[in-house]
Amino acid sequence: MNQTKISECKQLRIYVPEPKGNILFLHGFTSRFENHLDIVKHFPDYNVFAINVPGHGDSPFKDPVELAGEYYAHFYKEFIEELKLDSVILMGHSMGGGITTILQGILPKSLVKKIILVNPANREVISTDQKVEHIIKMMPNTIEDTKVVIDSLYYNAKDFFQTEQAYEFAIKSYYDELQKMKHLRIMVDPNRMKRFGQLIQEGIDKIQAPTLLIVGEDDRLVPTQGTVECFKNQKNVKIVYIAKSGHMPMVENPKDYWKEIHTFLEN
Repeated sequence: MNQTKISECKQLRIYVPEPKGNILFLHGFTSRFENHLDIVKHFPDYNVFAINVPGHGDSPFKDPVELAGEYYAHFYKEFIEELKLDSVILMGHSMGGGITTILQGILPKSLVKKIILVNPANREVISTDQKVEHIIKMMPNTIEDTKVVIDSLYYNAKDFFQTEQAYEFAIKSYYDELQKMKHLRIMVDPNRMKRFGQLIQEGIDKIQAPTLLIVGEDDRLVPTQGTVECFKNQKNVKIVYIAKSGHMPMVENPKDYWKEIHTFLEN
């Protein structure tokens, strides 16, 4: 297979003098690291790294085989090896959180210093046919389906966007953006998702590094209670709920979100 190279993908590499550590951020499905650039502001004392995986952002892909969570985990492993990081804090949101659990399981344990998971993808998301149908709408065919996605992303989407005009504009903009990503539709194939969910749970069971699991009070995209259930037997995981937030706590309640992250990193 002709694979996409690290060098062909858009990257973020921020180095600071005398860093407290190295942070690798893993973005979500249909997303890109540019949507989370505020991490640089919030981690001024850390080296910060990110890469748009194949098929996301401006990163190309050469084969549909590359469009899978398992492939992305190995892609990030290769990125870490290229960066020659000896100790890394992994931070993943949504799909990126699911990938993080797989990635930490295939990295040497000494390499992973801490883990931060934000509303991570998990097997509970696809545990019923109804839930699978909901996730398939992540690649909406209509404006109405896009509205369902937007409403699932936020604790209260209309309150978040403040005006009806801004809310409708967000729905239309998101729909237009996703029409450029039809190649990712293969990733919401039920069999692929079930495989991804299985690998995520295997990764969760292997977690040894201190881990912070951040969940929105009412995440309707990756349901909060299902996520917590997946981690209930993991003694290395601290679970925190972010009030008045859904799948996007970093923008819905940034004050509490960043307070929890900084407390975790400093302890």
